[in-house]
Amino acid sequence: MFTFAALVVLGILLGIVLMQLFKKQTPAPAPVETPPAPVETPPAPAPVVTSYDELLKQAEAKVNNTLYTDAQTLLNSAIQANPARWQAYNALAKIELYYLNQPADAFTNYRAALDKGGVASFLVYHDHGDDFITTCQGWLSVSRGKASFRANDGVHTFSTTAVKDAKRNKTGVFQAGRARHAFHIRLMSGPNYNFAPSSAQPGQEVDFIVGAVGKS
Repeated sequence: MFTFAALVVLGILLGIVLMQLFKKQTPAPAPVETPPAPVETPPAPAPVVTSYDELLKQAEAKVNNTLYTDAQTLLNSAIQANPARWQAYNALAKIELYYLNQPADAFTNYRAALDKGGVASFLVYHDHGDDFITTCQGWLSVSRGKASFRANDGVHTFSTTAVKDAKRNKTGVFQAGRARHAFHIRLMSGPNYNFAPSSAQPGQEVDFIVGAVGKS
């Protein structure tokens, strides 16, 4: 017969054995995986904003490389960026009139340039006094009551000057070639310059120039 104390000890030992067996049979809980820390996406770089003047320079470079459609796109971007300035309208009109044969768009943009306080520039022939047998070519820029001419030969150039009158030459209708659409600009300072248009729409070109000066 076991004594009471022996039974207590035996019970304790049996309890310990059963606890050990239970621990062995019960699987350890799976380790909890820590989710990876979120990777921060760097902010997108700010878009590069090209300035109005830079767009004009890029367009001029395109024209110099005969990439007229590319220049047209750049100038339209400049107009969208700053529609209040006149320079892009004038530059765009020149391309459309002389290189892309888009006269309707050209004259619309010329008007916009004038409406915004600028000038409209036209590639014309300057007569050297022999009914356009001898000429130089250059850019005639006009606005209300004023004109300037930048000749390619650098000789017959005049800076922005007040205009006394600007009219078609009456004898032009009886002549052929460049003289047929000739017009003159007489400066307040005295000199008279005879010019002829160079675009594929000479009549429209002359009418616009004379009308823009407004001294007929």
